[in-house]
Amino acid sequence: DGLSGAVKFAVYERTKAWAAEHLDEKWVPAARFACAAVAFLACSVILVPGELLKSRIQAGAYPDLIRGLGMLFQEEGLVGAFTGYQATLFRDVPYTMAELGCYDALKGVVAAARGRRGQTSAEDELAAAALTGGLVGFLTNPLDVVKTRVMTAGGAAAAGPLA
Repeated sequence: DGLSGAVKFAVYERTKAWAAEHLDEKWVPAARFACAAVAFLACSVILVPGELLKSRIQAGAYPDLIRGLGMLFQEEGLVGAFTGYQATLFRDVPYTMAELGCYDALKGVVAAARGRRGQTSAEDELAAAALTGGLVGFLTNPLDVVKTRVMTAGGAAAAGPLA
């Protein structure tokens, strides 16, 4: 999760800076949502195999990370490491768009509510992050259930790496 998170935030910040430089100012807030989607797509190739292993370990399909990794590649190969890719995108693209897009927007709202226009403090950012995380996590929880069921299903229910 750490490496994929680093990739996600790095890509988000770079695409957000590109949008601010190349788009009309009125489109930049909306473009941040697209930047977030691009950021998730970039990190998904790292995140999905990790999510798959984590889900299967939690479901009891693998005893631990090292043996689970060996079992996954021995039984399903590299392509199998991407089982649940579509379900993860279905969950995480909207989540990331809402998470990063709303966070950027809420920082300004929280700062303005506290009488600080144009400048945010660490407290403003923390409040915006808490509000965003709670709301987005609540709204996307059903998508997480779908993703987990796809990743932990066996047999025909786990119909291929892009299920």
